[in-house]
Amino acid sequence: MAKVLVIDDEVGLLEEIVEWLHYEGYTVYSASGGAEGVQLARQHLPNLVICDVMMPYFDGYRVLLELRMEETTAWIPVIFLSALAARTDVRRGMNLGAEDYVTKPIARQELLDTIRVRLERSAEGQQQAARTLEQLRLGVLSALPHDLHAPLVGILGFGELLALNPSAYSSAEIAEMAGMIVTSGERLSHLVDRYWLFVQLELGQRQPPLAAVACEACALASQTARRVAELYGRSKDLVVEVTDAMAAIEAEGLEKVVYELVDNAFKHSKAGSQVRVVGGVEAGDWVLRVANQGRGALPAARPPAVLPGEPGFLPAAGLGWTIVRRLVALYQGTFVVQSQPGEGMEGVVRLPLAGREAG
Repeated sequence: MAKVLVIDDEVGLLEEIVEWLHYEGYTVYSASGGAEGVQLARQHLPNLVICDVMMPYFDGYRVLLELRMEETTAWIPVIFLSALAARTDVRRGMNLGAEDYVTKPIARQELLDTIRVRLERSAEGQQQAARTLEQLRLGVLSALPHDLHAPLVGILGFGELLALNPSAYSSAEIAEMAGMIVTSGERLSHLVDRYWLFVQLELGQRQPPLAAVACEACALASQTARRVAELYGRSKDLVVEVTDAMAAIEAEGLEKVVYELVDNAFKHSKAGSQVRVVGGVEAGDWVLRVANQGRGALPAARPPAVLPGEPGFLPAAGLGWTIVRRLVALYQGTFVVQSQPGEGMEGVVRLPLAGREAG
């Protein structure tokens, strides 16, 4: 049965609530003050805390803040008890992270129903979090071996050649192989970064800044696209046509969006074929189009207007596209893919312009 901690400085009410909960089969802990209650919460990690608001020296608001500040107790749902029924008092408790609010005098059945509902919702949330983590684990584990292979071959292969017989190579050859090792290492570093970013986005740990942001989209998009082209040794295949505009997205976010789209375009097209990066203002938005001349989509598998990109979706292009879709959505933008069999693919990002609210 669930563990419930009750904190209240009214001893008579405290004992009554404890008796109700014991009768319902809960494991109950009780404290007559806020400091004692926080200590018991840390010690026993209850599934739910019921806490009076108006207590001397260490009130319910402080109890809630203390619990939310520690990783081990931050997840515990809290129900406030108080004679304060004013809307501002309720809102303050909710803003601090309380799950519910029951006013005194307390009706036994109302309290028990509130406890039951909150425990059920907490259990559902934990189950959903567990499912999401499992999907992430399976998706990442299934995709990582394939993605890690290419950069590791470069690092280990050239490193082994140099280690086994360094005197067999000229200074120019050694410098060339060292350059290949560095390039492979950069790709591996980017791979680790993008998987970490993917996990953050899927778990909702990455949020846009609260203050308004804007970046010079033209220069950043051009620089990032050229950097990716150099990594593939295909600078001559890149065509960049991006006009000046201030997009409503922070520079770091836009850099990652451009990197993923251009990286995907080069990865799925042949050397000698063009990769076009076109950006500018369209219908009041800043629009970025990245297109290659690869195989495109098969007739039965054309990418839909909204990409699959659900938790755990990690096929070849899926990880990059999922990262783009999640990042763009944080800034009230959209991402679609347009494709025809044999005509390549085009990723289209649409973002609000700086200074204009997203529609």
